[in-house]
Amino acid sequence: MIQTRSNDMISRCDTNPLPCGQARRSYVELFRRGSIWWAYFSVDGKRVRKSTKQTKKSAAAETAMLMLQAAKAGEPVKEMQLAPTLEDFAHAHFLPWVEASNRELKTKEGYRYGWLLLKSQPLANMRMDRIRTTHIEMASIPGSPSTHNCALRTLRRMFSIAVDLELISKRPKIHLRDENERTALVSPETEALVAAELDRSRRKGSLKLGIYIILDCGMRPKEIANMDIVDLDFTRGLIHIPNSKTKAGKRYVPMTVRVREKLLEWIGPRKTGWVLRSPRYPGRPIQRQALTAAWRRTCNKAGVSNDLNLYCARHTFGTDAMEATKNPFQVMRMLGHADLSTTRRYQHHDIAGVGELMDARNELRHNLRHSVQLAPLQDTLTH
Repeated sequence: MIQTRSNDMISRCDTNPLPCGQARRSYVELFRRGSIWWAYFSVDGKRVRKSTKQTKKSAAAETAMLMLQAAKAGEPVKEMQLAPTLEDFAHAHFLPWVEASNRELKTKEGYRYGWLLLKSQPLANMRMDRIRTTHIEMASIPGSPSTHNCALRTLRRMFSIAVDLELISKRPKIHLRDENERTALVSPETEALVAAELDRSRRKGSLKLGIYIILDCGMRPKEIANMDIVDLDFTRGLIHIPNSKTKAGKRYVPMTVRVREKLLEWIGPRKTGWVLRSPRYPGRPIQRQALTAAWRRTCNKAGVSNDLNLYCARHTFGTDAMEATKNPFQVMRMLGHADLSTTRRYQHHDIAGVGELMDARNELRHNLRHSVQLAPLQDTLTH
């Protein structure tokens, strides 16, 4: 008997049927990986999984039966090992792959953090071939939807590697959660409130400089934290970003007059070293988390809404830059994006302005129609 499985639908067809009352017939289970059909069967207590190298189910069934008969005739077969638990797979395969791969540093950090979130879940003790979509959706990962998705992306990568190593036959469907989009912008009034609060503090000079750089240059907080003095070109008025989140993030951004003056005042006579130095660890740059934590504390003291985080300043730059340039490709390059769809999420234009534009358009059309209607009468009076 051949048992075939595709897209969770199982159908069976008898091969060499036996009379009633005899022992249960042998069977082969077929499943598809990509366009190739694979066979799964058991011989002398050994579980075997082999590729039929066929793309048609009928041909795969015939090949599978020949493989089963050859195995019963004594042809050596490699026993299929049990799938590892998620935690065993992480230590044996996934984490070494993360360290050895040529992925971006940001991607590696995301995978490490994703595994830290997963290792405390019941999923970590389950065999990978037993994990289903329902188990994944029941996982309770603390934090925001973006944090939850970090763990899910890590899990998706782990299953892909396991399939590639033939430790499991297929991976379950993993659905990412809807993330909260940033819509709040840093208004001039909010900027003034935060700046006034920072002026009253003696230890937040680095945060104030960072806010101005994000608002005027659109840099990411981590790019600012890792900024080196040698990357500042005051002659041309440019900031070089050699290391960023993505390849597209490696770019030059222009300084505004305000940023140039603040940078010169901040670095003083220094010629080398980090622009923003860590107050706790000499010789190291300030941590991005320190900037975001200082922003939150400052906003709480200034009475600013919790919906406004430091990254909203970058969204403010993206919105203002689009209104000023009307050039989405230029804004994309300034923000360090590789795709316009990412830049689109940084646009939060006031829809009230659209109504004003439509009023101006209607007024213009009314004046044009009025001028056309008066033209014949003016010609008659002239003659």
